[in-house]
Amino acid sequence: MKKDYMTRLERWARWMLPRQEAEDVIADYRDIVADEELFRELDTPQNVIKPLVQKRPYYAWLAAFILMAACILTLGFSPTAIGYYFWFAYFDSWHGNHLGPAAAVLGAVLTLVWFRWQGFKSEKHSKAVPILLAVLVVWTGGIMLVFYLVMRDPVGFSEALGQVPSWIGPDRMESLSNRILNAFLAYSGVLMALLGTFALVRARTQDRRWAAVYVLAIASMLVPLEMLALFTCMDLSFDITTAWYLPYLGQYAAIFAVGMVGAGVVLC
Repeated sequence: MKKDYMTRLERWARWMLPRQEAEDVIADYRDIVADEELFRELDTPQNVIKPLVQKRPYYAWLAAFILMAACILTLGFSPTAIGYYFWFAYFDSWHGNHLGPAAAVLGAVLTLVWFRWQGFKSEKHSKAVPILLAVLVVWTGGIMLVFYLVMRDPVGFSEALGQVPSWIGPDRMESLSNRILNAFLAYSGVLMALLGTFALVRARTQDRRWAAVYVLAIASMLVPLEMLALFTCMDLSFDITTAWYLPYLGQYAAIFAVGMVGAGVVLC
């Protein structure tokens, strides 16, 4: 019972208070909880912490959190909710609408600045952080490999699924192979968005190094969504035997490399 109480109090304190103040409060309440008589008189953890909250720093944190979460959630859910046209480039006209990448950069930069400034690095390093970073690297590498294999032989990809190839011409989006690929790319973005938001909460309540997961997740999300925008908007009526896709593959690799550098900065 006492352990559960302290766990909840620690979460509320680290969420609502500046980190050093939160650690001081947590240390004080560990002594209070150890006393059986004082422990019985304690209010709920949330009510204990609320009177200690200073509105300005707390509201500043909430504003930063909402903006960081909005950058990754809106971007991640856009293909399944509001569509990608608002966020990504109109490839058929070659005039860029780069709101999507701009939102990703804003979220990543704000996260880097905030947690380097306000974050707290715990002495006990979470084992989940390197594991999740490794998963993101493998996941994104796999997506880029799928992109390469499909673009190298799109007709063969369609035929492997028993479909009449329809990669060329205006009806290219009607084939099952394209719908499967597009759904895979869209929902991988949703998964990355949820993971990144979870990492933001952990970065505040546990260790700022969790923010590295957010930064890499936003890069991992941007790669499939850029691919999805390419497949949706670009006219593929040219010679598919050429390696036209290699510059795009290099672009996606560069996006992810920047995300890895950002994640490394957070971990330092």
